[in-house]
Amino acid sequence: MKFKMSENSLFAVLLRAPWWISFVVMLVFALAASALLPREYVPFGVMGAFPSW
Repeated sequence: MKFKMSENSLFAVLLRAPWWISFVVMLVFALAASALLPREYVPFGVMGAFPSW
């Protein structure tokens, strides 16, 4: 069985985009995590942003 990635998923769009765009998306997620999460959960939120980069 072959799996096919959706052409409009975030991961597929970031694969086609220049590297710096995915870096900006990662920074936005990391900043949002640090602003919205309680202090003890911030490292986990920031680490969760890294798979998009």
